[in-house]
Amino acid sequence: GKKGVVQLAAPQLASAALEGAEEIGPPKFNKYAGWVEWKNTVFLWVNAVGGSFDNNFRANGREVNWYVGGANPSDSSPIVKRLLTLSSSRAAKPGFEVCLFVRARATEPYVFCGRCNYRGHNGQRKGYEFNWRLSDYPKLVKCPAFRELLALQKPAAAAAVATAATRRAGTRAAARWT
Repeated sequence: GKKGVVQLAAPQLASAALEGAEEIGPPKFNKYAGWVEWKNTVFLWVNAVGGSFDNNFRANGREVNWYVGGANPSDSSPIVKRLLTLSSSRAAKPGFEVCLFVRARATEPYVFCGRCNYRGHNGQRKGYEFNWRLSDYPKLVKCPAFRELLALQKPAAAAAVATAATRRAGTRAAARWT
């Protein structure tokens, strides 16, 4: 889960352990949030299926949407301000990265999907939506775990199309009988 990823990413844990530090704990983060902030990186967490928001891969997996979540995210929320500021001024912040971790379902492990580039956002959407382009897509598409995540969305998309077609047919049939 998130805790394991955060612990692996925390360089001070590894160096402190090597130096024999007795009291060292994991970095602090909110396990319910969809992000973890670091000095030069933000990790984004996504459930591909289920959860409170519809996170979808688009453009054959090259792009994905992500929601801030929480009670009432807005332009003044700290994480939103940081992502918008740093994403719009990447040239001014060399070395800053946004990294994406996706899991199929809440009970499964995360797949590291690499670095993301800001594509846009919609603060009017419930949860405050960001759109990201996967920088490492050419490598990711060769990864079986990533392809499995993409395949999860294909049946859902097909089911949604079928459901919409059924509703349209039902609406037409109901219109004939009224």
